[in-house]
Amino acid sequence: MALQLTPTFSAGSFNTAESASLEITQLPLQYLHPVATPTLKLLMRFSMMATLGPDKKFRGNMIHGANDAWVTGANITVPLTVKDLLSQINYDPGRVGSHAAINEEDKADYAGEGSLVDLAEVRGDAMHRSLTEALNYFLFSPFNETGDVDLDTVTNHFPGVTVSGIEASDITANRIHSLPQSIRHESTALGASGIDTRHTHGNMSTQNSRWNSHVKTYGTVTYADGVGNYRDGIPSAVASPVLVDETIITDLLDDMQIGGEYGLFAACPSKIHSEIRRQLQSQNMGSTSNLMSDLGIDEHITYKDYRTTFYVEPQMNTLWPNSMFVWDSEGMILVGSKGFFPFIWGWQTADRTNTLYTAEYIRAQLVTVDRRRLGAIHGIVGQ
Repeated sequence: MALQLTPTFSAGSFNTAESASLEITQLPLQYLHPVATPTLKLLMRFSMMATLGPDKKFRGNMIHGANDAWVTGANITVPLTVKDLLSQINYDPGRVGSHAAINEEDKADYAGEGSLVDLAEVRGDAMHRSLTEALNYFLFSPFNETGDVDLDTVTNHFPGVTVSGIEASDITANRIHSLPQSIRHESTALGASGIDTRHTHGNMSTQNSRWNSHVKTYGTVTYADGVGNYRDGIPSAVASPVLVDETIITDLLDDMQIGGEYGLFAACPSKIHSEIRRQLQSQNMGSTSNLMSDLGIDEHITYKDYRTTFYVEPQMNTLWPNSMFVWDSEGMILVGSKGFFPFIWGWQTADRTNTLYTAEYIRAQLVTVDRRRLGAIHGIVGQ
């Protein structure tokens, strides 16, 4: 199934001759690159579009709770008091992009009969791949980066991509939220350590218990604190993890599925997924998800009693080897800004040079609309 994005081309962004000769270069940019991880594929499958206003924020009204009920006799007087149940969440958009360039001589020489490869096409594909690799990483970022980030040092497949422009760890004006950042622990005093992990997400404080995600911990989990709302409550260290088993899994899912009947996805590192598969297979569990197969996500298994699909997320093998993140596609949504999901500059000539350049970026955010649909387990391990 094609995962098509809708590129935006300005009528004046193409030189006519260049757009004709490099059409094949632009075509792949309309689709998600094959290196996209399962979580990115799923989020793109359920993504939505929104129009931003001058304040450049994704906004949404939220009704939380319900009015009171009452009991009365035969003579009824309807109360006129109501609760203030309306609130609003808002998120700043993140912006992630990539670029490519080629000079006129190379464009002509590599496109001719004497070349085995069209260099412009190769560089266009490399640009699209680097953007996809960055999105793969940002979706599982621990939000502790400063300066340039070499993805070869933080992922397990050596993409050869460096991401620049990242500000201090608590500055997120240009960042796309990650699952660990969206599904964080909340507490005013965590045990004897007294670590305060209370935070604000989407303009709402976790002081509101209805705005807390479900987080279970085993072994000893240390949380980041004192570094701002965007970092508080993210695990910074795990010691003495325990072997994951069905009871650990169902303890979380029991809490999440009470009255919810959510359709949940559980992102797992490889070894934890393998351990879950061994245990659930013994009960003749299996996969009935055509969606996962359509997206090319083969390493998955569905726990039908809990409407939950566990899948392998390669980014977690090095970033979160002792965790699992569970999310509902209607509770956490990748929302793109209309016209910028992505925005693509066609090949253009740089001023006073013989160099052509192209670039693309997306303006989007991983928006949470219901944190009770999100959960995490930290401090677990697979054999």
